[in-house]
Amino acid sequence: MAPEAPRGREMPLLVYLLVASFALMLLSGMMFMLGLPEAQSRAVFMATVIIWLVIGVSTIVDGQLETRRIAAAQAKAKAKAEDETKVEAKVEAKAGAKVDAGAEPDEDAPSPKLSSDADDGLNDP
Repeated sequence: MAPEAPRGREMPLLVYLLVASFALMLLSGMMFMLGLPEAQSRAVFMATVIIWLVIGVSTIVDGQLETRRIAAAQAKAKAKAEDETKVEAKVEAKAGAKVDAGAEPDEDAPSPKLSSDADDGLNDP
């Protein structure tokens, strides 16, 4: 029996940072409530704020990069489709040119009369 492929995606680093910042925020509040020195409580809270800043900036940067990756992939797919269309048109044009150049008259088709009534469109035997 084959091992199952993992489902879903791995937790991104941003999620770990978010959880860590939440824990630090709770810790800073508890430190303040327990009467520990205010400087330590503020330092822990500032670490939380810095982590939030990092999360926000990295989310914005990641979003911008993802948008550019998607736009580049769409442009590449569009260019490929246009190239394929051009190649198909060239192939069809070449095939049409070969048929026109190499076309032999149909032997079973009636030949036009050389008489004066040949212009009337009727080819009577």
